[in-house]
Amino acid sequence: MHGSLMMALLCFEVLLMRSYHLLVILVALLLSACGGEQSVCPQGEVECGASCIEVPIADAESIAVAVLVPSCGFSSCHGGTYPEEDLALSDADSLRALVGHPSAQDPSRSLVVAGDPEASYLIDKLRNRNITATDSLGNEATVMPPEQELCEARIASVEAWIEAGAQ
Repeated sequence: MHGSLMMALLCFEVLLMRSYHLLVILVALLLSACGGEQSVCPQGEVECGASCIEVPIADAESIAVAVLVPSCGFSSCHGGTYPEEDLALSDADSLRALVGHPSAQDPSRSLVVAGDPEASYLIDKLRNRNITATDSLGNEATVMPPEQELCEARIASVEAWIEAGAQ
């Protein structure tokens, strides 16, 4: 018999004698022996929540279109005539306008510090860290977007845009 098949049969016998936890370990081992776990996303895309996305290019236009407008820039949040906290996220120009602009929640901090994503309040809001301020209505500041946090690939593209100078 083929060596891999023999190993699988031997492992299966052990599995019958052991608990469910061994089954989980065996499946992981067999998957790694077969070349590892395959991504469910097509090549060039990454998992983002329950779907696959192309990683947004780190420029203002791509981030506005692929990340912020669909997640934040609609009329009930940061779009429309009266955006929340007077913070418009409806297009690339509004995104560029965040550079050096103080946060309404914490005026001592800039929403975007060009070249420094770690110092940018926008990144803290997206990552749910260092946000101890309150909004203009006195509500505790929270992660954004509040209903469905952005996946790592989308946040990383915003960070890359900031790191590259936020142009």
